[in-house]
Amino acid sequence: MLRPRLPIVHPRRREGGFLYAGGSGRPLGVESQSMAKLRIRIEFPGHRSLGPGKIELLEAVARHGSISAAARSMQMSYRHAWEMLDGVNDCFREKVIETETGGRAGGGASLTPFGRELIEQYRSMQEKAETALASDLERLERASSR
Repeated sequence: MLRPRLPIVHPRRREGGFLYAGGSGRPLGVESQSMAKLRIRIEFPGHRSLGPGKIELLEAVARHGSISAAARSMQMSYRHAWEMLDGVNDCFREKVIETETGGRAGGGASLTPFGRELIEQYRSMQEKAETALASDLERLERASSR
């Protein structure tokens, strides 16, 4: 008996709590979302960037107080989460996240005041862009094939 091929899931491609199948652009188990969405990715010189995945990871670190717990909550490896956060720290002069070495008392991670401000600023930019482009998104949604 042949088994159906399952789509490859890329844990890095999470949005709104959905896991996306590789290349489909749609969440697994969801035929289509109710409306087109705008995603902002800010690219800095030197191939550095800040986008929704890194912001979501920063928010998870703030919620869980640790990189490993944040990574688990997003179904990604600790190493990948650490590399993403290191990349975010490299984008700015001020640190975005601070870590404490583990041990008997445990370790942990927390956002710096700048890190909290960065999330707020990114979310504000996203909201402004969605508001400004709402009619364009609606027009594209009406014209889309799904």
